[in-house]
Amino acid sequence: MTGPRPALPLTFFDIPWLDLNPVDRLFFYRFPYSTAVFLGSHLPNLKSSLALTLNNFYPLAGTIRRSSAYDDRFEICLCLALKVHHAACDGFSSIHFLKSWAAAATRAAAPPSPPFLDRSSISDPHSLSSKLAKTVLLQRSLPHHHKPSPPSPTLASATFTLPSHQIQTLKLKLQSKDSSFHISTFVISSACSWTCILKTKVNDDDDDEDLRRVAHLFFSVDWRKRMRPPPPANYFGNCLGCPCFVKASVGDIVDEKDGFFMACKVIGKAIEGIGDDVHEEMDGVIQKVMKVLPHKPLSIAGSPKLRVYDCDFGWEKPEKVEVTSIGGMGAISMAESRDDEGGVEIGVVLPGDEIIEFGKQFDKFLAKSD
Repeated sequence: MTGPRPALPLTFFDIPWLDLNPVDRLFFYRFPYSTAVFLGSHLPNLKSSLALTLNNFYPLAGTIRRSSAYDDRFEICLCLALKVHHAACDGFSSIHFLKSWAAAATRAAAPPSPPFLDRSSISDPHSLSSKLAKTVLLQRSLPHHHKPSPPSPTLASATFTLPSHQIQTLKLKLQSKDSSFHISTFVISSACSWTCILKTKVNDDDDDEDLRRVAHLFFSVDWRKRMRPPPPANYFGNCLGCPCFVKASVGDIVDEKDGFFMACKVIGKAIEGIGDDVHEEMDGVIQKVMKVLPHKPLSIAGSPKLRVYDCDFGWEKPEKVEVTSIGGMGAISMAESRDDEGGVEIGVVLPGDEIIEFGKQFDKFLAKSD
């Protein structure tokens, strides 16, 4: 790095993520050369291009600290970081960094634009950053406070692909049945995942009371294009706001006839209900999330819009991309399909027997919707 860089203050988008786990995303590439060739030429190139890229994305070589022991501000300062934490940036910014690194490694003629680091582009007229920071500090002072534990080593992971042609077929079926709610690839993929997860966990001996239990789903809302005015397209940081909360009875979602439709409807309605004032939505966001967590909601990491398979370090696009940090977190991951434009990859981390059952439910869903 070329000299010291200023500490970067956290915005009200960043602070709610402080005590959550980092995102671990693995990129698997087919490397057509020997280990000796990789160690002799490719690895030095990766290291030098990483150093070059970090000159622009210097917050990713930092760590988060209190700006002082006497105030409620947090900031990113300089040291070596090993993982990308959501308090530093969202998925769009982390993929922006990876694509920039790949461009430096391959000496691309048209690299991505450098990151825009000015946090003043995120207006905070109601001092939400201060309010949220005080909430985080209060939570840390409580006796029951603890950081999330690492996932169990007994978990297994698998990736399931929802083909583009079936997504389009399902969109048309939903629109012909009821066009009163938001219908999109994300809605369909989320509803498919939610129904399969719940069916995986429902037992044959569950009674009516079990089926009347409320199931919860939530996912973060991307405010990059919702804010007025929006931040620059190359803004580096977080624009993930208050989660969109969805709930329905287990019985309604696992119903063989209308369960998927009901899941799509409640998700679509919840998306339509997102307000247009980010400051109002983010006020009290930590308390809102804490209220839902005891219900063990399913959450969603990633997005098909991130284009994770566009990260080419000279070995063509990755063979596979996985988010491993969802293990034990009650979450699934989403990404665009590697080989099917418009398709969606759904990543699941569950105990081995549940992975097998999820696969059976997913296959039944594809067969039924084809």
